[in-house]
Amino acid sequence: MNTLDRFALFAPLDLAAFALLILCWCLINLLIAHPPKSRPPVSVLMANYRREWMVQMLTREPRIFDAQIVSNLRQGTAFFASTSVIAIGGTLALIGNADQLAGLAQDLTL
Repeated sequence: MNTLDRFALFAPLDLAAFALLILCWCLINLLIAHPPKSRPPVSVLMANYRREWMVQMLTREPRIFDAQIVSNLRQGTAFFASTSVIAIGGTLALIGNADQLAGLAQDLTL
């Protein structure tokens, strides 16, 4: 069974829904890559806040506190990123072993 035979199994509404999904995905990508001028992206806002924070940091004396905040922020984002990768990998592993997962679910109900 080749790819064209598999597309023949879909109803016209399924293909329309798939086309709508691809269209929405492309539009969201376009909106993220080129945001409107009235609403700047989060990365630009955060860069402005960081720049202002750094200017204020230079005028203050205790800089250890600022270094600890930056360190904690870095560790938090690294933890979130690694946890997200593990969750995505686990989900893909479960999808790949659906039969074993169904057997496990039946054993748990007993």
